[in-house]
Amino acid sequence: MEQFYIKSKSPDQRDSLINMDKKQKFLGEYIRKNPNSYAALWEIVNDYTLKDYHPAYLKNLNLFSVKFKQNKLYKGVETRLKAEQSTSIGQKIPDIYFDKQNKLTSENFKKYKLTFIDYWSTTCAPCIKSMPEIVKLYNEYKDQNVNFITVTDEQNPNRIETAKNILKKNNATWVNFFDTNKDFQKKVNATSYPLHFIIDENGKIIARISNNIDEVRTIIKEYLQ
Repeated sequence: MEQFYIKSKSPDQRDSLINMDKKQKFLGEYIRKNPNSYAALWEIVNDYTLKDYHPAYLKNLNLFSVKFKQNKLYKGVETRLKAEQSTSIGQKIPDIYFDKQNKLTSENFKKYKLTFIDYWSTTCAPCIKSMPEIVKLYNEYKDQNVNFITVTDEQNPNRIETAKNILKKNNATWVNFFDTNKDFQKKVNATSYPLHFIIDENGKIIARISNNIDEVRTIIKEYLQ
């Protein structure tokens, strides 16, 4: 399987994506011949962990035998991937209800060419470290019909106050929501921070990115050209 991995300074290099396509095709052929292979299932788990979601994962899962699909590990992987499929690139982001007063629906996206969403927590050092870069990005594009939103995964009053102080310290003037009932986390299957989304005016997900503001900047720039 090593032939399908590329070592690169850029985590989003296109050649890496091409090789992942080839690897998943190869893995699918292997599963057809070995429909009860735990090694193949763990390859899918490993790729998902290291490379994020790929549409071929679920296709390959379906190739396992009926008996194999009854095991607990398979069911857990299938449930996880199906949840992420619903919020993968090209899908519409679901309506999010933070509390009785605050929600995020398709109406929010219609007003802008793009909406950037950053999911973060006060316990996440990379999130706090990247905040100045998000502010810089905001200042670059706030007048180009790009909306900025942060969603903070905090429920504890003290943590909420800490988050407010962090935003204030960084002069973050965009809208921030607190995911008090974890509706955002559940509906987008968020499992780590920081997690970035870029949404178009129709509510469609253009990008889902883990901790890479440079990639966010590139996508926004290319989209607006």
